[in-house]
Amino acid sequence: MPPDDSNLPEGANPPHGFVPISHTNPFALNLAPIYECEEGPIFVRGFYVRPEHTNTAGIAHGGVMMTFADIVCARAVIQEIDGMAVTVRLISDFM
Repeated sequence: MPPDDSNLPEGANPPHGFVPISHTNPFALNLAPIYECEEGPIFVRGFYVRPEHTNTAGIAHGGVMMTFADIVCARAVIQEIDGMAVTVRLISDFM
């Protein structure tokens, strides 16, 4: 699916070198747009934490961060094995 910049906070622009990714994961659209900067085999991804991504303390909800971690890990695995994969186990601890 094409990236959607309409969800960006007003005045927000990605850092230099970051471009919106295209993806087909409907669940990931909750974080869209997701940006990526790629330099050879190294890539960095990021997204803007919007109000709907926050918890009652006003910071990024742990579930949002785990979703993003899963998306980033999937990118790394797909690049490494040159094929599709699924997350079987992803463990996190919250404080």
